[in-house]
Formats: sequence, C-alpha cells, structure tokens
Amino acid sequence: MSEEENMSPERRALLEMAENAITRKHAVFVNQMIVHGDRTVAYQAAYPNASDDAAYTGACRLLSDPIIAGAIQVGLHQARQHCIQVLKERSAGKMLDLIEKRALLTELANGRIPLVRRTEDSKGQTRTTTITDPIVRLRAIRLDNELEKQWEEILPSLMSSQDVLPPPTLLPDAPKKSKRRKD
Repeated sequence: MSEEENMSPERRALLEMAENAITRKHAVFVNQMIVHGDRTVAYQAAYPNASDDAAYTGACRLLSDPIIAGAIQVGLHQARQHCIQVLKERSAGKMLDLIEKRALLTELANGRIPLVRRTEDSKGQTRTTTITDPIVRLRAIRLDNELEKQWEEILPSLMSSQDVLPPPTLLPDAPKKSKRRKD
C-alpha cells in the first residue's frame, strides 16, 4: 500500500489544498465559515467591498469549489473533535472527583477508616483514641446520597453536550432580499 493510499482524508484534503495554493482571501473565507457558518459574512470578511448580493453569490461559488468545501469540512471536523475532547476532560475531572469522594464516604460508612482523636492529659502526655461513632457513619451515608443526586443532575447535561457544533451544511441558503432603494 502506498503512502498516499494510507493517508487520512483530512491529511489528503490539506495536502491538496496546499498543492492548489489556496489564496489568502480564500483562507479567510474558510476560517470565517468554520467560526460562524454565515457565508455572506464570511465572504465579506475576505472581500470587504462586496455588497450583500455579491457576497452571497461569491460565497456560493466558493462553497461549490471542492477544495474550499473540503477545507471547511476538515476545519469543522477538527473543531468538533477539539470540543468533544474538552468536554470529555471536563466531565472526567468531575467524575473522578465524585468517584473519589464517594469511595472515601463508602470507607467511612463501612467503618474501614477509623476516626482518631488525640487528647493531652494533665501530665502533658498525648493519648490517641479511635472513635467508632455511628453518627459519623450515618453522616457519610447521607453525604454519599447527596453526591449521587448531584451526579444525576449533572450527567444529562454532560451527555447532551457531546454535539457542541452543528453539523456542517454546505448547501446554499435562500438568497437574501436586497436592501437597495430603487429610485
């Protein structure tokens, strides 16, 4: 298998874009499309003197170019992957914190972690006593239940946040009506 056949689609699109020397203005258009997806605004960012109608027409022309459309697809894919990675990292931190807290509370509730109290007597000697208070175990159980409720509230929002960016749409929108006055 040749090196070219083994290449990922993203890498192939980037190499093709480099070979065909995408212009600086086209790169601005691609970046703006990735950022907000409004083709008219993206075109006007690349070509500031373009009217709304000309910008829409030019944007549709650029979006029909497979190299530019591919570059937008690659950029959107990379942005999506980045957002998903960030969400996974954020939720993993919360989940690990919660799991660690619940593990500690479980140990307390089961009596595996004794609570130790140090006291000094009148002679200055330190005495250590182990406390096996059932109230401590009951508090640990209550706190564990509260943590479980918090996690049940957080989990749905984390699960629904996996689709951070909308799916790419490269089909032309309906043309906008011109705001020019006809004298």
